[in-house]
Amino acid sequence: MTGGCASCGATPSAVVTEPRGPREPPPSTRSIHTIHVATSGDDANDGLTPQHAVASVAHALTLVVDGRGDRVLVRRGDVIELERPLVIDVSGASEDAPFVLGAYGEGDARATLRAHAEHALALVPRDPARGLSHLRIESIALEEARSIDTIGEGPSEGVHLVAPDGSAVTATDVTLEDVSIDGFGVGVNALGTNTAAGISDLTLHHVLVTDIAHAHNAIGMLFTRVHGLVLDEVLVDGVQREGRARTVFDHSVYVQTDCDDVTVRGSIFARAPDGVMQRAGGVLEDNLIVDVAIGALEGYVFGGAVPTPGGVTFRVERNVMIDLGDLGPELGRGNGLYVGNTRSGVVRENLIARSRAASPWGSWAIALMAETNEGNVGVHDVSITDNVIVDMPTFLRVSGTVLDGVRIEHNTVALVAGPTPFLSLDAEVPLAFLANRGPVSLANARVQIGRDERALPAWLTALGAPSIEVAAPPPTRDVAGYAASIGAGASTESFLAAARAQSGGAWRPELTGRAASAWIRATR
Repeated sequence: MTGGCASCGATPSAVVTEPRGPREPPPSTRSIHTIHVATSGDDANDGLTPQHAVASVAHALTLVVDGRGDRVLVRRGDVIELERPLVIDVSGASEDAPFVLGAYGEGDARATLRAHAEHALALVPRDPARGLSHLRIESIALEEARSIDTIGEGPSEGVHLVAPDGSAVTATDVTLEDVSIDGFGVGVNALGTNTAAGISDLTLHHVLVTDIAHAHNAIGMLFTRVHGLVLDEVLVDGVQREGRARTVFDHSVYVQTDCDDVTVRGSIFARAPDGVMQRAGGVLEDNLIVDVAIGALEGYVFGGAVPTPGGVTFRVERNVMIDLGDLGPELGRGNGLYVGNTRSGVVRENLIARSRAASPWGSWAIALMAETNEGNVGVHDVSITDNVIVDMPTFLRVSGTVLDGVRIEHNTVALVAGPTPFLSLDAEVPLAFLANRGPVSLANARVQIGRDERALPAWLTALGAPSIEVAAPPPTRDVAGYAASIGAGASTESFLAAARAQSGGAWRPELTGRAASAWIRATR
């Protein structure tokens, strides 16, 4: 497997800096108004200069014009208290002249909005028939000010983006850039209308979501009816049902089946029940997923949701899923990737390593959910190639029998020693199992088919597949080693602490999932 990263040596790479201060509008839009906000301001001011700043963001929003491309900028380092949700109900003029809620002033600190109500930001169009468009939130920190249980029955939300039902145009061209969201029940909730329009062209870049908790459901990011979603170099770290063990109802990132054109890349998902649930399929590449019970899911639906009709297409490439633990004492897991309800897909050049599940039974690297329950269509035309599987109890689990066109080749598999089978199948299914590298103790490896157990070599011979090449386990790099290599401590915790401290003004590429994944995978 190829790997490596120019910025992944022992010395951290140069800091990437971005221009400070307010973004200048293009020459053709000089009539755009910029309203400045500061804790030292006064709402009697006009806000047009830092010297005449207003005191509240809510008041600043009354001074802008919908559709012109105005800007509301809060002074860096200031903390603005929000006694009620801040409603963003205005649009920009175009991609080049968006409405901006951002920050001004010197330094790298974000401007902080501290929420004392059920939401911090509510992005809801002033005119439902017109919707929202051309909107940027940048260099803003959103913090929850009080205990989650004092706010109400539902979870509080950092960003609540709602496209009202029945609107002809809903929300399009919305970007969150250099935004941190800390301490809510849901970090980002993007809910498109139930008409065909939904939300389109939603981008989250350098967004940090941390310490999400709620007594019922805690979710880092939730996307419903979003068409054109990009998560690029984001971080979701710490999702926990408050006061309880992890459950299947809490998620880092949950993409509903009614989304499409989804890309998640270069990101970090850590210390949560799961990494990325892409029920709509899409692209998952160059991410680091660590200390979760389920690494990722593509397509498959269970529990009452409606699967994507006809199955999804997906591509899972160059990810690291490592240190996979339990949901809770009674729930188990320690799983890497689930795949189901697929029309076609690729799983290539990933590292899935180190189950930390208390029990090895039910802990596997890849699961193919070849089922037709609840409208799933099974698994069709999926290639599993050039992956490295290390210290997992079982390489592959196949649940159900509706499966065709699955090729499993050129993978290197070194399972943890134990009683579990190399492969676990509900029944005989057609698998093209070719040219893989397997465990040193190949003679003892087994395939479980229903309740029947067979020796792996005999099963391969009956399948007409070539024998697995015996190979020693590859050396396993990990997050702690990567942290040491870039001077970010020598543990997973120290690496995540450094990644959580990122800001757009001094963004370090080596503290992203892209760089960490490349270094950890460079073992083959």
